[in-house]
Amino acid sequence: MRTKTEIAEELGYTTEELHKLCCSFEPQWIMNIPDEDDDDCCSLFVFYTDGDCGQMLFQSHCEVFGSAGVSMTLIDCGYCDISFDQLQDISQTIRDIQDDLEKIEKEKFCRA
Repeated sequence: MRTKTEIAEELGYTTEELHKLCCSFEPQWIMNIPDEDDDDCCSLFVFYTDGDCGQMLFQSHCEVFGSAGVSMTLIDCGYCDISFDQLQDISQTIRDIQDDLEKIEKEKFCRA
């Protein structure tokens, strides 16, 4: 599991900057997209905050559903609120990027 410090570093934020986002009273999400050469299936993730100190991490690969689902983890909080629209947007964006990454991987395999 990623720590809040690791998440901040991977997103290019300081821990303090990420904390300010989490207390901004504005729900928002930030996506980390892996490089083409990254073989880590969990490196695609979304950090979401409800703006009221709720924080959640969506990872693009999960133990039960593989690439057909996401793993959602609360970060340093007991709950996190999310609207249906935001949940759908995040899910669809992850799906779209996973599809693109799979196409790139197939192209690499065909060239080899």
